[in-house]
Amino acid sequence: MDYWLLPILLLLLLAGYLIGRRVQRKKSRLRRQDRHVLFDSKAQQYISGLNFLLNEEGDAAAEAFIDALPVSRQTLQTHLSLGRMLRKNGEISSAIRTHQSLLASPYLEADDVDLVQLELAINYVVAGLLDRAEALLKDSLKAQDPYIRQQALEHLVALYREEKEWQKAIEVINRHAERRFGRATEEWVNQQSHFSCELAELSIKRGAYQEAQRQLRAALAFDKRSLRAQLLQVKLQLLSGDHAAARKKIKKLILAGCDIWEPMAELLLQIYEQSGRSEQVLQELREISVSHGVEPLLETVYGELQKQSPEQAREYLQEMFEASGSDGALANILGDNDQKITPLRPLLRNYVLQQQAIHMPHICSGCGYSSQQHYWLCPTCKSWGMGRRNLRAKPGKAQEKSS
Repeated sequence: MDYWLLPILLLLLLAGYLIGRRVQRKKSRLRRQDRHVLFDSKAQQYISGLNFLLNEEGDAAAEAFIDALPVSRQTLQTHLSLGRMLRKNGEISSAIRTHQSLLASPYLEADDVDLVQLELAINYVVAGLLDRAEALLKDSLKAQDPYIRQQALEHLVALYREEKEWQKAIEVINRHAERRFGRATEEWVNQQSHFSCELAELSIKRGAYQEAQRQLRAALAFDKRSLRAQLLQVKLQLLSGDHAAARKKIKKLILAGCDIWEPMAELLLQIYEQSGRSEQVLQELREISVSHGVEPLLETVYGELQKQSPEQAREYLQEMFEASGSDGALANILGDNDQKITPLRPLLRNYVLQQQAIHMPHICSGCGYSSQQHYWLCPTCKSWGMGRRNLRAKPGKAQEKSS
C-alpha cells in the first residue's frame, strides 16, 4: 500500500467535511430567513387587517384576517369573534363572508359547524334575509349542544315575533322548548300566552268572536293569570252586549289588584255607555279613578258630574288632584270660587297633558323603559307583559290611607 497517499486522503476527507458543514450552515440560514419572511408576511397581514378595521373597511379586514389566519379548531373562536365584531359595527356583508368562510373549512367538527351556522343565521336576521335565517335556525334546533339549541330557539321565536307569525312561534316553542315536569318554562308559556292573545285580537277585528274565545282559552291555558287574556274576555262580553258580565269581571280584576289601567279605563267607559250612563256605574268610575288615580277616566267623570252639580265636579277635581300626588297646581286652576266650572275644562285638559309630559305613566319593570302609552311588548328589551304603572314619587290619597 502507498502510505504516502494516506495524508492526502485525510486532507480530502477534512476538506469535504468542512465544505459540507459550510453548505449545511448556508441552508439553515436560508431556511431561517424563509421562516422570518413568512412570519413577517403574516404579521404584515395582521397589521393590514387591523388597519382596515380601524378605517371601518370591513370587507378588506375580513379578507386580510382570513388570509393571515387559516381556519382550524384552534383559530375558530378568533374568526367567530371577528364576525361578531363586524356584525356589531354594522358590517353585515363582511360578517356573513367571515362566517361563510368557516363553513367551507374541512377541519371543523360537527359542534363547530353548528355554532358557525347559528352565527351566520343571526347575520341573516340582521341583514333581513329572513328565509335563509329561518332555515339555518331550524337546522340549529337539531344541534347536540343544548346551548346552541336554546339560542336557536330564542332567535327563531324572535324572528316569528317580528314577522307576526304568532302560530308558528307557539308551535316551535311546543316542539323545542326545554320542559320541566312536562311543561315549558314560565318564560316560554308567558310568550305563548301573549301570542295567543295576538291571534285573538286579530280574530276580534275580523268579527270571528268564537275563534277569539278559543284562542283566549288557549292563552289562559298557557298562563292562567294572564291579565291581557282576561281583559280581552271583557272586551268580547261588551261586543256581545253583555255589559253586566263585563262589569262583574272587571270589578273582580280590580279587586285582585290589576294595574293595567289604560286598557281597563277604555273598557270601563264602554261599560258606562252600554249601561245607559247609569248613575251607579258613574259612581263606581268616580271611586275607581280617585282611589287609583286613573287619569284616563278623569275627563268623562268630570263632564258627567258637571252636568249634575258644579259643586260635585269641583270636589271630584280636588279629589283627583290629591290622588295624583301633585303639588297644588290644580287648586290654583280652580281658585276659590266655584261659580263657573265649565270654562275650566280646557284648562284642566292642558294641566293633565302637562302632568303627563312630566310623568311617564308606564314603565317596563324589566328594563325601565318609560312611555306615555301602555304596551304589552316592551320596544326596548322585547319582554312581554312587563309594562306597569309608573307610580308618582308623592303618594296619592289612597296610598296614604293604606300606609
